[in-house]
Amino acid sequence: MRLLDRYIASAIMAGVAITLFVLLALFAFIGFVDEMGAVGRGNYGTWQAIQYVFLSMIPIAYQLFPIAALVGCIMGLGGLASHGELIAMRAAGVSLNRLLWSVSKVGMLMMVLVLLLGEGLAPYAEEFAQKLRGEAITGEISLQGDQGIWAKDEQSFVLIRDVVTSSQLANLTLYKFSENNQLLNVSTAAQALYQDGQWQLQDVEVVSFTGDSAVSKVAQKSWQTTLGPEMIEVVTLDPDSQSMWGLYQYIDYLQENAIASGRYEMAFWGKVVTPLVTLVMMMLAVPFVMGSLRSVSISQRVFVGILVGLGFHLLNQMSNYAGLVFELNAVVSAFLPTLIVSVVAGLLIRRLH
Repeated sequence: MRLLDRYIASAIMAGVAITLFVLLALFAFIGFVDEMGAVGRGNYGTWQAIQYVFLSMIPIAYQLFPIAALVGCIMGLGGLASHGELIAMRAAGVSLNRLLWSVSKVGMLMMVLVLLLGEGLAPYAEEFAQKLRGEAITGEISLQGDQGIWAKDEQSFVLIRDVVTSSQLANLTLYKFSENNQLLNVSTAAQALYQDGQWQLQDVEVVSFTGDSAVSKVAQKSWQTTLGPEMIEVVTLDPDSQSMWGLYQYIDYLQENAIASGRYEMAFWGKVVTPLVTLVMMMLAVPFVMGSLRSVSISQRVFVGILVGLGFHLLNQMSNYAGLVFELNAVVSAFLPTLIVSVVAGLLIRRLH
């Protein structure tokens, strides 16, 4: 039976690899065409655009993995069915449950790969891609948006206009308020360096509004805040590209400062459920091959599989947006589409027995 497991696994993994490659090639082409508009700005040339697009494909691969798992599994099992190999297995006494167990083993392996991709490679690739692009265009590494980054820290608000690295900030403005929301002072700093567990502000100018207004200047000043380099990395990048640990830390920071964290909670639970979605999608592929579609060609099965995968993606997006708009529980919004697909897969598999 180990030989059977390896044979089925090789067919499925080949199908998943081919599907993922085709999808990424399509997204890479679209991304490269889009990046051509930025080519020529600063030192950002064609080679830099190629590097940026290549690195950007790693987080996209993580997001596409469930769809690739469904279509690839259909291709792998469909190929075995087209050559009569599944029929030969059944005739040799291999039960449907045994085939499902073989597929589930591959699914669990895919779950591990998804975790490694999402938690190990994707966050670092996304950060490096943004730094590479920003450095080439502006001449220095910069992750800031057009208006900079706003953050709240207890009774203070801070505007960070430039993020050189996660531990080096530039052009900061800090607004400190009293508990009665009265503005106490405004501090501006040329840059901030993270050293020995705290930020050191450089070239600081403080305008005080308590009593007689006064302006003071200091060369260096410590800035005590819970906004560390890890938080900077999270807030400057797309939440969907972050690791679960980074999102968890940032959600905790937002909640401590009474800031809405729904977008990041949704991203966190979405990353939790993604490996499970991959397994469910692979189990859903079995009825496509051995159910009512067993008499159609592989291309038709793949087409239906793509439609199902896109349908699930749209359902997942609708559930996430609905959760944010109506302030629903993030866990429910993230798991509901997967639960629906799991029930459908279970019913279809039950019909095969």
